[in-house]
Amino acid sequence: MSRSLLLIITLASLLTLALGYIAFTFDSERIGGFHEVALPPPDTVKLPFDKFYLKGAFQLKITALSGQTDAVKIKVYVSAGRTFESREWIQQGTGTIVFTLSGGKDRYFLSIGEMNSDGQTVTSVKVALRYKFISGPR
Repeated sequence: MSRSLLLIITLASLLTLALGYIAFTFDSERIGGFHEVALPPPDTVKLPFDKFYLKGAFQLKITALSGQTDAVKIKVYVSAGRTFESREWIQQGTGTIVFTLSGGKDRYFLSIGEMNSDGQTVTSVKVALRYKFISGPR
């Protein structure tokens, strides 16, 4: 009787591990062939802001514009594999900007949210960054 009980417990443990592996594999980490890297959650940052993400692969610089209460200047330097992109623009209001590199295998999503001002210039901005990629050679 103890051998059959041990066998049942072993099979139940293996089934639990298999189901856990299946649930982990089909989790939101990999949807549509893309892996998603969780970066810091959306955060309100004070200006001027200059930070590197993903070991220097993504650099974000945000500065306030004098006399503007709803716009900031943004500079982004991003690299993936053998490709590199640099962009600079004036962001007025909220929005999401997508950077596509390596023939579409790497994608960065930069979301600019609520801007807070002191009446003359923007003092802080809500920022969120996501990175999705497909494994394989670049």
